[in-house]
Amino acid sequence: MSIGTKVLDVATTKAGDQADSFLGDRQKRKAMQKAFAGAVLGALTEWSAKNVDLVNAGFDASFLEREGAEVLAELLTPSGEADGVILALRWIHSLSEADREMQRARLEIAEAPALSLIRTIKGELAKQAAYDPIREKRQATHAARLADQTARMAGAMPVDSSVRRGYLKWVMGECGSIATQGISQTKSMAISLPIEKVYIPAELAPMLGDPRDSREFQRQRDELNASPIPDDEVGPALEKLARRLGMTGTGNIPVGLDTVLSEHTSVVVLGDPGSGKTTALRWLAYRNADEILLSSAEGRGERRIDRLVPVSIRARDFVAHGGGRSLRDFLVDDLRRQNCPFPGLAAFFDEQLASGTVLVLIDGLDEALDPTDRRRVRDQIESLRRSLPDGNRVVISSRLAGYLASQLNAPFSGFLVRPLSRKAIEKFLCSYCPLIEDRLDASATTANRTSQA
Repeated sequence: MSIGTKVLDVATTKAGDQADSFLGDRQKRKAMQKAFAGAVLGALTEWSAKNVDLVNAGFDASFLEREGAEVLAELLTPSGEADGVILALRWIHSLSEADREMQRARLEIAEAPALSLIRTIKGELAKQAAYDPIREKRQATHAARLADQTARMAGAMPVDSSVRRGYLKWVMGECGSIATQGISQTKSMAISLPIEKVYIPAELAPMLGDPRDSREFQRQRDELNASPIPDDEVGPALEKLARRLGMTGTGNIPVGLDTVLSEHTSVVVLGDPGSGKTTALRWLAYRNADEILLSSAEGRGERRIDRLVPVSIRARDFVAHGGGRSLRDFLVDDLRRQNCPFPGLAAFFDEQLASGTVLVLIDGLDEALDPTDRRRVRDQIESLRRSLPDGNRVVISSRLAGYLASQLNAPFSGFLVRPLSRKAIEKFLCSYCPLIEDRLDASATTANRTSQA
């Protein structure tokens, strides 16, 4: 398969339902394949002579066809940008280099040449007549976005404050309760309890060793990845390895999520099934939406972790419904899919992200079950993190096994959910039991009235 064919196949997947209207019919796509291959080969001829050492290290046409095609395919999408840093990182990952210092050194060497290569490919594409329709559509998309941004900055299209208030109230409604499915006393009925009444704040502890910095972990991980064991067994095997190496102990002093987020911009909450990872993210969304509404009403505008605007998605939803969109675009598109009934959300989040006041919550990285999907989600999360201005925060939740199989790079830091203390359990039960009894009594009363009617 030529690089033109591979890149166009990826671009077609990214475009989804818009593929025909944007990339054209079969004849036009065939011409585009040839034009793109010519552009890449033409660019490499000039670029390779200036970067001999990189070419000798595998940064060549074969690498671009295998690992680089997804990055280059952004040049054939309506608004995508081929990111030189991502291209350089993909080359580093293709070398299976485990040493962190060596990875950083290679990135420092490869980043500028990768950016130069993409610029050269763009220049070569500009000479190809087959690319003209796509370039014109990309320019039109860019011009429309620029005009929209300029209009908003000039005040011609202000984001209605009612959108902000309405969205935050919607978040509180979506995240304000905890379902009791799986509880023996309530398995015959659906009962939801108010999260503010029963939630016990999660206590976290940093991992006692970072797998990214352990040569022994990296060595055995590489051996597992190269072995014939099924993909779904790699994660559990890595979890056992991490536990054996003493990385998963919780001997460190426990800290709350707010403390973690005040010190880290990018956090991964790790825990066993049922440890409260999803509930912790729901609480953050609910608490922040509530706090922002209260602080707005009281005129208190200082920046705090609990006043970052929350936006939540599930990793499995991005896999199922993301199509060719970036994770950043999907954040808002998924709200529409969930029937969030407010127009103007895209403009609202553009402003919030630009001002560094968003808390991005991504639940269940491990729920992207296919290893290829999980790596794609991981790459998109890292790309999103790099694109966000200072001030924004990103929180991911995952089971430990699933995370170790597709670990996020720095600046993400892993924290383990600690088991509830006896005191915390008692506090939970003191809130939970009366609420459940009230719900069961109310349900029984309703059932008796219905039977007597």
